[in-house]
Amino acid sequence: MNVRLFVLRFYIPKIYKLRILMKLAALTGEAFESEIPDVASLQFEQLLQKYAGFTNEVAELPRTEIKARTISERLREGAIQLGSELRSMLNIRTRDEAMRALAILYRAIGINFRFDPQGNVIIDRCHFSTYYSSHTCRMISSLDRGIVIGLTGANDFSFTERITEGNRCCKAIIAFKEQQ
Repeated sequence: MNVRLFVLRFYIPKIYKLRILMKLAALTGEAFESEIPDVASLQFEQLLQKYAGFTNEVAELPRTEIKARTISERLREGAIQLGSELRSMLNIRTRDEAMRALAILYRAIGINFRFDPQGNVIIDRCHFSTYYSSHTCRMISSLDRGIVIGLTGANDFSFTERITEGNRCCKAIIAFKEQQ
């Protein structure tokens, strides 16, 4: 049993949540080549709202298709690294531990992430869906893709349905290495 995950199921110290969210904000700013807002003095809930507003603002700026793909690639690559760091920090050793870690981490930012052993994912509540358009959600989901790949070691993660596109929930699939 992974003791760290067991403890995190019940309590995630605010300092860890803040650090992870600050890393997400920094890599988002780098990917968009935009300065992130001053968030040093914010509490976690305020930072979460500020981050959602910031990502929505920069993702909605007009840009070429090539630029948008470059940003998505940067988001994914940065998030893969973050996911790998989390995997190491949480001492993740198995797919089941990785999936439980994803559910815990996503819950901490207001996302209800449920999954089955085959890699099917349902998200029926998402804090960010109240901020994001479908365009923003598609672009920012490159972060999800990277986090999932980095944390689980999967080949890919992709959405098939999104709340921001008028669906009741988001549906996604994790393509684990042995599935391809």
